[in-house]
Amino acid sequence: MHASYLFTAATAIAAASAQQSLTDVLSSQSDTLSLFTQIVQKAGLVDTITSMDSATIFAPTNEALRDALDQFPSLISSNSNNNGSTSNSGSLDLENAQLSNRFVEILQYHVVPGAAYSLQDIDVFPGSFYTTALNGYVVNPYQTDGGDGGAVFSREKRMSPIASADIEYDSGVIHTIDKVLLPPVGPNATALDMGFTYFYGALQQTDLTTDVATADQITVFIPRDQAFIDVGAQLKDLSSQELSTLMRFHVATEMPYYTTNLSDGDTLNTLANTNYESGISISIDESDGALYANNARVITANILLSNGVAHLIDEVMNPENDNSDYGYDYSLDEGGAGVPAFEDAASATIPSLTSGVTVSSTFSPTGTFSAVSGAENLQSNYKMEMLGGGAVAAVLGMMLV
Repeated sequence: MHASYLFTAATAIAAASAQQSLTDVLSSQSDTLSLFTQIVQKAGLVDTITSMDSATIFAPTNEALRDALDQFPSLISSNSNNNGSTSNSGSLDLENAQLSNRFVEILQYHVVPGAAYSLQDIDVFPGSFYTTALNGYVVNPYQTDGGDGGAVFSREKRMSPIASADIEYDSGVIHTIDKVLLPPVGPNATALDMGFTYFYGALQQTDLTTDVATADQITVFIPRDQAFIDVGAQLKDLSSQELSTLMRFHVATEMPYYTTNLSDGDTLNTLANTNYESGISISIDESDGALYANNARVITANILLSNGVAHLIDEVMNPENDNSDYGYDYSLDEGGAGVPAFEDAASATIPSLTSGVTVSSTFSPTGTFSAVSGAENLQSNYKMEMLGGGAVAAVLGMMLV
């Protein structure tokens, strides 16, 4: 009887909340969302959100916003002495403050228009992929297997845990998160930020940085640096045209292929198709819990890009290979390792690819996030530190298929 009463009371509270406006519900969550409320009101986004038929809002907590603003106070400009940053008490002087265009767009990235997704509506890991209110940019939330929690992935596998789920208002739902989401950037910026120097250097050497930045709806398979070194002796012997074809072969066209829409036996067209009369494609294989693209195992999946998605792979793929059985090494506990796709592969560093390539480490609060179809003008906008301590090493070590 007591349990039944509690369930009924909880249901009644949720139903009452669902009838309240967004403004009323945000006001009722002032202990955790007062800063978010102030900022979205200042940005004029409350009216924008309430004009949507429905919406899902991933709302950063007060602490999450303070952390972001303390690290990057230039997101807000002000004539006051504190320059728009948070005080020791946690309050924020917004009376004379001006939000940067970048900050407004970051806030838009926290809103998914068109549907109110409860935590139970969100797929379990690797999760769902939702288009946000920011120029078609995608966010990647997931719920845990038990359905009692979850997190949201944004730029470069930045993970924002869901602190409180399913706070309903009259036309949508709010999930509070413990870290501000960052909109993804293009393949070049992502490669620089995440330290994939050989891949970026090869794009530069083959004059493909603009091609991959402006291509729309792509899937990029990024070999880790060691993969290039493992076949370095062979890569050094490639002509410029052959290296260009090889790099184009690592970019699938037509759509962003998240792991949730890849299946065993799929074939993906690539940018290299134009170099061959009959075309060449990537073959997808699922074996022993691992996902393979030709000879290469996917070791970190679903890295969001402004114009698609990227997957980190453990080998370089070879467009001249006939895509036959590669004989994967299944000795690993979870999925086997990929295998070199070059005959008599020999290890060697390739200084010509990495010379002059510097991993991105600076932040610029100016500019805007352009539409998905282009804009690689964001190569150095956020420090990798925003991912959290040790995050880069953790990300590269995760099996996220």
